[in-house]
Amino acid sequence: MYFDDYVPGTVSTLRTDTVSEATIIEFARQFDPQEFHVNATTAAHGPYGAVIASGWHTCAMAGHAMVTGYLAAESSLPAPGVDEVRFHAPVRAGDTLTWRATVLDTRPSRSNPSRGIVRTLIEAINQNGSLALSMTAINLIRRGPATDRKHRLASPAPIRPAAPITSKGTRSMSLSVIGLSVDCADAATLAHFWAQVLARPVAANPTAESAVVEVNDTSTGPRLGFRQVPESKSLKNRLHLDLITSDFKAETARLLALGATIAHHVEKNGARWTTFLDPEGNEFDLVAG
Repeated sequence: MYFDDYVPGTVSTLRTDTVSEATIIEFARQFDPQEFHVNATTAAHGPYGAVIASGWHTCAMAGHAMVTGYLAAESSLPAPGVDEVRFHAPVRAGDTLTWRATVLDTRPSRSNPSRGIVRTLIEAINQNGSLALSMTAINLIRRGPATDRKHRLASPAPIRPAAPITSKGTRSMSLSVIGLSVDCADAATLAHFWAQVLARPVAANPTAESAVVEVNDTSTGPRLGFRQVPESKSLKNRLHLDLITSDFKAETARLLALGATIAHHVEKNGARWTTFLDPEGNEFDLVAG
């Protein structure tokens, strides 16, 4: 998982942890030896009636949840810091915390285009549904090698047809691409959005379950299909459309007017593009040609 895989608005459940009295006391004895963290007898007569976890213990658990369920070893770099740490409710022995991460925003590094900054809201929710901790993590994340492809879009290498395969080892095949299908909640609505983006017609009889946009002038060319699925989108899609334009400013304004939203902008190696989200959150890129 790399920088461009962190999409603003994405919410992820990272893990759950049950806290024991022994771990509360063990951590506090070493790092925060206050009586209400380390002495069960004294804490029983204190404001909480028992030992509670040090806030720094809870923060350490947050870091563990991020490392094991949110950050990737191949892309995570030393973090610049954490903002807005808040302890909303005491963490007691026996509490089970569910860790949740919400991507707040992302931006490419101005000084090094091979990485970017991701800001994430990290929350711990206990078994009663109460918020125990919140903080804003700031992470430095490497960009994936796939992002290097963008600067080649303005002058793509020619595509040469492959030779057929025969029984003697040359290339032959009976299949061809007939279309690209997008999973969605409402096929007809999303098809009409993309029909306006591409200035192409929606095929006859679109429904909420199934719709098609004719992206070619011939009936034999690939089509852009939309299929209703029960689950909602939760992660960055692994396949997306790249659109190129000679009037970047005007097309950006048009896409926004149609209902697209901007995820982030990128300028790299002389190329410039913007990643948009369609009305159902699917990413697509507009490249300045």
